[in-house]
Amino acid sequence: MTETTAGAAGVGVSAAPGVRARRVARVSWKVLGLVARLCWRWLAWCWRARAWVALCLVVAGFCWIGYRIQPDPMREAALRAAWGSVAVGVLPGLVVVVWRQVTGWTGPKVAPQGPGFVVAQRVSARWPSVAAECGISRSVTGPAGPVVTAPPLIRVRVTDGVVTLRIRALVGQTLDTLEGAVPKIATAYGALGHVAKPAGPTDLDLSLVLTEHLGAGGVAPLPEAVTTDVVPMGRRQDGSRWDLQVMGRHTLVVGCSGSGKGSMFWGVAGGLAPAVAQGLVWLWAIDLKRGVEARIGAPLFCTIADSREEAIVVLRRLLEVIERRGRAMAGQTRQHVPTASEPLHVLLIDELAALTAYGDNETKAEASRLFAEILTQGRALGVAVVACVQDPRKETVPARGLFTQTIALRLRSADEVRMVLGDGMAGVAPAHRINPTHQGTAFVVNDDGTTDKVRAVYWPDDLIRETAATYPAPVRFAPDAPAAAPAVVAEPAPAEGPGLVVVPDGDAPARPRKPRAPRKPRAPRAAAAASKDGAA
Repeated sequence: MTETTAGAAGVGVSAAPGVRARRVARVSWKVLGLVARLCWRWLAWCWRARAWVALCLVVAGFCWIGYRIQPDPMREAALRAAWGSVAVGVLPGLVVVVWRQVTGWTGPKVAPQGPGFVVAQRVSARWPSVAAECGISRSVTGPAGPVVTAPPLIRVRVTDGVVTLRIRALVGQTLDTLEGAVPKIATAYGALGHVAKPAGPTDLDLSLVLTEHLGAGGVAPLPEAVTTDVVPMGRRQDGSRWDLQVMGRHTLVVGCSGSGKGSMFWGVAGGLAPAVAQGLVWLWAIDLKRGVEARIGAPLFCTIADSREEAIVVLRRLLEVIERRGRAMAGQTRQHVPTASEPLHVLLIDELAALTAYGDNETKAEASRLFAEILTQGRALGVAVVACVQDPRKETVPARGLFTQTIALRLRSADEVRMVLGDGMAGVAPAHRINPTHQGTAFVVNDDGTTDKVRAVYWPDDLIRETAATYPAPVRFAPDAPAAAPAVVAEPAPAEGPGLVVVPDGDAPARPRKPRAPRKPRAPRAAAAASKDGAA
């Protein structure tokens, strides 16, 4: 027993130094980690308060210079002033960092600021708590108690005031779960905007916009590039350029009064102006506000209709273009390519509701029928539509579902956001919360299904007139001009061989229908029955 006890005691005594060494190493590692975190957070505070720190350091430098050059009676005072300036500059940061470490206070939920690496570190440090508060973390009870697991951050990138987080879903979660928490995450980080898109079957890329790029709309420059496909409209919320696809699309722009529909209207017309001058694009305008909007840049348009009767004529002419091109393209090609002899026709409508909802019943029915045919058949045949409207209800815009892309300017309610952009869009694209002073700001749905916030540049009247004078349309005619009118100029005939046929603007109007003979009056039922009985 004595040997065993001694042996056991010997083993305990020999093992004690190793256990103590491991404990000391563990405590030392924790202390070093704590000191490193404090130093890192202190440096981050110094960077955020760099103006104050720089001022204190400059004062300390002057005091140090005075200490070096002053005679002996003043040296001690200058040295104290130098060290005092340094302390005033750096001690507040140490106090704040230690207070946060002790109390666990993370500061107000505002957008992280500073250089990229500091922002990335702050976003990553706050991610576990943000994920838990937004309801996407998972709590599992284990032997040591509940363990909270947040969806891991695979990557954090900071570029031009935009923080991009790649979030990986936990087992049992879907991307829909993460996308549902995106507005909460953006609010937790104090982001001005956000864009979420899938990066794989389990990953979600969430871009948080921390810098305001849409505060100043800017003025459009005089267009120079010839384009028939996309037109530059303004900026996206991350500062990149926003281009709008025109060819092959029908665009519906919805916004209440004063939201900036004119910027959208002239953004398309002005962006296509160089192509208009070369005959690659023909612009048709329907402006039922007495032509106030379109006639400022009248030379850009081949025709402008400012009454419902003229608008019906314009729709019929465009439908003739579609019918003839459809017959020519059958069996040849499925997509129209604009050329000088076969241009792209773009119909711009300033107030669609005045044509489809506010006229007499016969005019509304005819306009809605023609408009629906153009929307359903014109996209692949080189006829595009850009229509602006204030009221997105189905009663006002019966063909709302036939537009291939929509732009939501400032709207009145979340219900209108759902009408314009689709179900569930009020949370990710709150167009009803756009600042009324930011005219031209809108939400759009990208080709990949993600939403983005954009702002179109402003087109002043002088710029519109200058653009129209620089790039006038080579062909102009009145919408109701007869075939023999000298003001009507026809398009050049297409080259021989298989190709597309374009309707000349001087074509004769459609042949009038032959009037039907009046109906014979029906005999009363009682008289008809009596005649049958008499015959029997």
